[in-house]
Amino acid sequence: MIKKINELIYANFRRLMNTNELYDDIELIVSNERNIETLKPKKNRIIVVISYFESAITAGQTLMPVQLSILSEYNNIEKTQALLYAYAESYNTKENADFTIKQFYLTPELVGAFNEYYDGYRGLYTMSGTFLISENMNALTEFAVFDGEKYVALDLISSRINFAIQVSPDTFVDLSTAHTFATALQGTLTVNIVLYQTDNFLFNDILGMIFADSPIDRTYQCRFTYRKVTYSNVNLQLVDYENANELASLPAVSLTFTRAK
Repeated sequence: MIKKINELIYANFRRLMNTNELYDDIELIVSNERNIETLKPKKNRIIVVISYFESAITAGQTLMPVQLSILSEYNNIEKTQALLYAYAESYNTKENADFTIKQFYLTPELVGAFNEYYDGYRGLYTMSGTFLISENMNALTEFAVFDGEKYVALDLISSRINFAIQVSPDTFVDLSTAHTFATALQGTLTVNIVLYQTDNFLFNDILGMIFADSPIDRTYQCRFTYRKVTYSNVNLQLVDYENANELASLPAVSLTFTRAK
């Protein structure tokens, strides 16, 4: 698993660097636990050292804290600083390709800007993170809503899905065993998602319904993605909207849906 995380972090950095010409002349080194340089380092080299801390293992899931120690390019910190902030913003709460690792990152902290390293100075950054690792987790990984042209994924804070089946009060009784057998009559789906209210078509449509006298009989075409299966074209009716705004925090919204025709 350590090797897999090392490769994931390296790939994350390379993906950002390959799409920005700012890093065309930068060499990236990612090391596990420590880095020992026996040769004079290159001036345009950024070194990332991954440290792993004590982890909790529960029901096949591992919660692993990590710390990245980053040595900046020669006599400068601007490229390293930009790269680290872009990394935290891009990969916080994101999962890897097979949905076995979910990543959480804090923004980087500059520990020292004038660290002597051979014949120059380099900045030292640290960035903390946590990995939720599970080889068999089958949780909801993405909730998306169709905007008329494409599905737009929403960043979930939490989700709760309830499916209640109403059974017939007239149960069948097997006289020979005295066992009763229920008959299902109907099933009711309730989906509650909590997310930050951002500027997108879904919230704009709901706010128009609330404040601009738009029709309330609105249905939304949704997509639910789990680890190995995706359910598309699920039509949902909004039944509840609750918004909470607090000082110095992002506005959180709770949306509740049920199945629509």
